[in-house]
Amino acid sequence: MGLMLENSSKRLRGKGMPHHDAPSKEPATRISILENAGS
Repeated sequence: MGLMLENSSKRLRGKGMPHHDAPSKEPATRISILENAGS
């Protein structure tokens, strides 16, 4: 079994950062997906 940690830092979406070109990694989007996953 594994565990994946989600990061809600907007810093990672900045230019040159790992999630720069990943709209699905927008913190508000990620939090919404996680909240809806339990529904």
